[in-house]
Amino acid sequence: MIHSSLLDFKFMIRRITGKSALISYNGCCHAHDCCYKELTNQSCHPFFDDYQYSIINKDVMCCE
Repeated sequence: MIHSSLLDFKFMIRRITGKSALISYNGCCHAHDCCYKELTNQSCHPFFDDYQYSIINKDVMCCE
């Protein structure tokens, strides 16, 4: 399990895609934005709060 924040997002992209965050930006950011929107709708602050996730077979699994 990895403890992270928005600042570590580029490392997640690199680990999943094996590419630079700038190259893989669109697809990953769309998925990430959807997750962040859902969290914001639940009164969370994902851009500032730390969160945990796991990477299993190149799939990112958010944790509570």
